This record gives sequence, structure tokens and C-alpha cells, in this order.
Amino acid sequence: MKNRKVKREIAPSLMLTIILVGVMSLKINMVHADGALGIDVYDKTIVGGVVGGNINWPLVAQYGYEFAFVRATQGLGYPKPGDPDANFVTNMVNGKNAGLEMGAFHFAYPKNRPTLTGAEQEATFFYNVAKDYLNYGLPPVLDIEDEGAGIIDPTNSSGWAWLSGWANWWMLKFKNISGKTAFIYIDKNHATFMTGDITNYPLWAAYWSYDVNDPPTEPFGHWQSWSFWQFAWVRSTSESPIPGMSNYGLDMSKGGVGGFVVPIDKFGLLAPYIGLASTILVATVATAIYVKRVKPRKEKQ
Repeated sequence: MKNRKVKREIAPSLMLTIILVGVMSLKINMVHADGALGIDVYDKTIVGGVVGGNINWPLVAQYGYEFAFVRATQGLGYPKPGDPDANFVTNMVNGKNAGLEMGAFHFAYPKNRPTLTGAEQEATFFYNVAKDYLNYGLPPVLDIEDEGAGIIDPTNSSGWAWLSGWANWWMLKFKNISGKTAFIYIDKNHATFMTGDITNYPLWAAYWSYDVNDPPTEPFGHWQSWSFWQFAWVRSTSESPIPGMSNYGLDMSKGGVGGFVVPIDKFGLLAPYIGLASTILVATVATAIYVKRVKPRKEKQ
């Protein structure tokens, strides 16, 4: 980890620019941040008006950002099977060369392959794409957002049980093939209704307060604490603290980059095996209920 005091010594001209940008984008309060700041990007991040444009990583670092998460994969590939995110490797390498701590994340599509085999396929695909970049400073992440109709209904307990089992199986498979414990990225709604072993994994919390002084309360749903926090989504260059960029996330690491707080790994070296039987049972039963009862109702609508 680089000395944060050194990184904060910004030239007066650049500081003036930062102040002016801050005044122009009052929607995002980044004053008095307690913890390291970072960003998260993907192939639709806009740079200089170009979707998927080349990110100026030295500029990102110059503006005080110390880490970044980059999407490596989604589902089993997009726009066609087997395709990683465009610019993933370029962003990882250039970000690291600019002095940032870098991490890769996978955007899951459990609704497209709702079985445990589907979870294994996605975990394996992510590993094959990101394996050479798993030691760039940050943990790998499973991003759960697009789970399909019926799951976000708080009354659909079987749907939430299925999603929890699917995510936990992805984590177990990834740990088994990589030796690394992944974090999970979810919002408050998911954190409230997802249950079981998945809640033992470290959390990257999505909570858009647009204010670094308004962090998520703990516990965050069924998670006792968070390690990373996405506090804003930058929709336009007018509100962007980094000139010329939009369609990306702003994040904070609790405790700084080199010392981000990670709950004790309760699974240790036995992660692929502990909770295996319960996960299989819960996920299998929940999937059967989802397919037989929930899915037919939606198709009739």
C-alpha cells in the first residue's frame, strides 16, 4: 500500500480543478472521506464520450483514488459465449501500473442457469478469465443483481432460498478451484432476504447515499459488517469527480486499501466442504419449488 499522505499531496492547479469539479457536482459529497476511495468500472463505462473508452488510470490515481474493481465476466460470456468484458485485461494492467490496487468481479446470471451446475459453470468461467489477475491487490467478487422476476418479492421465500443456495455454491466452487475466498456485492434488499451460509462471506455493500459521510448501518441485512461500500453511481460527466468519465461506481474501503476489514474466514481450508450437504439440500429443494410453482405462474401472466 502506498503512503496515503503522499498521495494526498496534490499540485495546487489540480486541487483547484478538483474543487471546481466538486462545486459543479453537488450531488456527490466526497469531503472528509474516512477510508480509501476507489472506483468500479465495466465495458460500458464512458470515457471522453466513448462507451468503453480507454480509462486514464494515472489521472484516476492523481485524483486520489487508490483502488478499482473491474468487471471481468458476465454469465458465461457476452456478447457471445466465452467473451470476457472488453478492456478487462487492459484496465487491470494499466490500473496496477498507475499504482492502484485492482480487483476483478463477475456479474452473475443465475436466472439463465438456475441449477447448481449453472453456478459451477459461471464460477469456472470467471476463474479462467481472471486467474492471472487475482493477486493484483483486491479480492475477487461475485456480483448478484440480475436474478430474474419473482426473486425480489419479499414474500417469495423459496426464491430467496434458491438464490442464496446458488450464490453459496458459486462461492464454494470458486474457492475450490482458486484457493481464494470471494466477496459478494449486493444491495440492502438482497442482504435482507438472502440467508444461510452465503451471509458468512465478506460484503461489498451497494448503498447509494451519494455521501461518504453516510455509510450503510451495520448489520447490513443478514451481514454483520461490510468491507467495501459503493456509495454512488456516476451517471454523467457533470457529476463526475473524475473529468470526462461517467457510468461508473464510486467506492470506499473500510480501513484503507492495504488494511481493508475482512471478517475472519470461518471456512478456512475446509471451505469447499463445510456446509456442502446443507447447500445441496436447500438449493435443490428451492430450485424444484421455483421451477414447479413460481415459474409456471409467471408464464401464465
